[in-house]
Amino acid sequence: MIFKQEHVDMILAGTKTQTRRLNRGYYKVGHTYAIQPCRTCIGVPGYRIFMDLIWEEWVECGTNAAAEGGYTIEEFERLFRELYPKWDGKKRWAYEFHVVKV
Repeated sequence: MIFKQEHVDMILAGTKTQTRRLNRGYYKVGHTYAIQPCRTCIGVPGYRIFMDLIWEEWVECGTNAAAEGGYTIEEFERLFRELYPKWDGKKRWAYEFHVVKV
């Protein structure tokens, strides 16, 4: 799964345990995935994320911005809009995970 480098650092530190994306993707609960700082980068050696939970999220129902790396809701929503400028502001996919050593 691709993350900005600052988010890779948060994942490895244990402060980022969720991520949100526009699309469902191919990710599955119970599987592990590489932690990639860019599309062409290999995963972080020795670590993967284990997918615990995936759900479709309607923004008006709330977001756990703290699990995104310690952001406030306002900070996280601003960051999400920067990453996904075409987002409709309504729904997205949320992924909850934890880090595993391999």
